[in-house]
Formats: sequence, C-alpha cells, structure tokens
Amino acid sequence: MQTISIIVPVYNVEKYLRQTLQSLIDQTYHDLQIICIDDGSTDESQTILRELAGTDSRVEVYSQVNQGCSAARNLALQKVRGEYLMFVDADDWLDLGACEQAVSLMEEEAVDLVLWAYRKEYETHSEEVKVWQQKKVFEPSDMPKLRRRILGLTAEEMRHPELMDSVGTLWGKLYRSKLFVENHIQFVDLDEIGSAEDVLANLYYTAYASKAVYIPGCLYHYRKTNTGSQTRNYRPRLQDQWQHLFRRMEDWREQFDASEAARSVLYNRMAYALVGLGLNELNSDKMPWKHLSCVKQLLHAGWYRRAASRLDLRHMAPHWKVFFCFAKYRLALFTYLILTVIKRILRKR
Repeated sequence: MQTISIIVPVYNVEKYLRQTLQSLIDQTYHDLQIICIDDGSTDESQTILRELAGTDSRVEVYSQVNQGCSAARNLALQKVRGEYLMFVDADDWLDLGACEQAVSLMEEEAVDLVLWAYRKEYETHSEEVKVWQQKKVFEPSDMPKLRRRILGLTAEEMRHPELMDSVGTLWGKLYRSKLFVENHIQFVDLDEIGSAEDVLANLYYTAYASKAVYIPGCLYHYRKTNTGSQTRNYRPRLQDQWQHLFRRMEDWREQFDASEAARSVLYNRMAYALVGLGLNELNSDKMPWKHLSCVKQLLHAGWYRRAASRLDLRHMAPHWKVFFCFAKYRLALFTYLILTVIKRILRKR
C-alpha cells in the first residue's frame, strides 16, 4: 500500500478544522501522512491541531509566521514522504472513501493524475459541480486538451464562464509526488498574483503528466459559507496582481503550448477577469461616479482591449452575451450597471 501525503494549510479556521481533519483521519484508506501547516493562526486552530496530532500519529503539525497559503504549501512539500499527494483546504472535507477510490483509479488506469467532481456546500444547500458528466480518460494525446481546459475556456465553454477554474483547483485531485518534487513545482505568492496559484501549479504539473482520468463522483465538499467576503473586501492592487498572473500564464503557454487554441482560452480568461475586477472596484468606498470611472478605465486598458477584441459572443448564455457585448464595445455605463446587479445577487446568496 502506497502512502498518500495530504497537505492542509491552516489559518484561523477553528470553526471548521476539526470536521476537516476528522474526514481525513476516518478515511477508509489508512496509509496517510496528514501534513498540517499552521500559518500563524491567532485563534484556537493550533490547539486543535496539537490535540488531533496527539491522538493520531499520521497527523503532523508544522508552524510558520503568517506568510500565506502558497508559502505554507511550499513548506509542506518539503515534508512529503508519500508516493501520492493530495491537497485539502482546512474548511472543506472529503467523502470517507475518497482516498481509497482515488488510489484505485490511479493504479488501475496507470495515470499521473486523478480528478473528480465536487459539491459546493452552502449554509442551506449544496450544489454538484461536474465539468464532465461521465468518466473521462485523458490519454497522452489528449493531455493538451486538459491543460488548455485548466488555462481557460473555449468560446463554446464560455456559456458558463463561472466554471473557469472548476478544473484548476488543487483539491479534488490525486497527484504523483515525484512530479511535483522532481520538476520543482512551487506555489507563487498571492501577494504577487492575487489568486489562481493553484491554476498555475496545475498547469506546470500537467505539463509533465502523461495521462489523467476524471470521474464524475462528488468526493470533495467545498465550503462556500464565506462567499460574502469576496463581494465586500476591496483589494486595491488586484488589477496589477492579475496582470502578473496573466504574464506568468503567458510564460507557461510560450514554454509548453504555443498553439492558437491556448492563446484563445487565455484571452477568454483575461476577458472574464473584468467581472472580478469590476466587482472589486465596486467594493471600494468611492462615490458611484468614481466606480463608473474605474470601470471605464478597465475597459480601455490595453491588455483588456486585446482580450475583448477576440472574444466570441455567439455561444454565451443571453445574460453573459449582453454583459460582454457592452464590455467588448467599451460601453462603460451599461457594463457598470450590470456589475451592480451581479453584486446584489452575490450578496443575497
């Protein structure tokens, strides 16, 4: 039996941490190394970690001053002993048979990566997220398609742009540890790129992976009870950070996939960034006319104009088609008004 090393970065999650770790401890697959990195928590998270480590020797606890989840994961990678590798966020949880099923697939299909569907867990309900409805094997000749799907969406897939990163998450996957270690894959500090550090890591991992398999079983539970924070917190550096992110993605594309298809999906990702950047501007304490001015500046930014000019609207759902049509032709007022509607909808969820 091969060991799975499970990396769990922890920061101020005392409310959920016990459930998360218990879902790992109780796995039907027992050969686990549960690596918990306390990233300078100021609540009772570290107490919970020490307590569970004292009752189960598979739980290993390491601490660092607060540096963010990327640094925590990079530290954890130095501690990995297992043949296989998983990542779990400290407020989520796994089905109890997830590890056993994932290892079985890894070995039966002789793949370097196993992916599975997941559930978004809201306070009052849950939603299944299945990128593909049936089992899907990515042979070596199919791996460029998987890498492209992690990078972004085709014109047809832009019907549901909210699923942009549904394949790029770290969780919901089983990896081979040696591909991370031998290829020196590291996580980029979010202070530089703002988000999507997991997407970047998966792009580099799949560049070296030869085969993968996806199953539609929802084995991971992604907690969404804190969604309101992303619609309320203003991040003044986000546009600059995302431009750094896009440059890193472009560097990856030039190194591993210089195709027009890869360029197209990257531009689609950049075009869709308007939603996040626009909502972020609306989160500031500026007056509404200043919000409108910021949206106008976004629409006229050179990087956004290049991406929007290539955006194919034909396959989009009607509401997204209207929004991106306004954005593509730089109609700032209408774009701003739709963003305010999106913001209100998100706050009610």
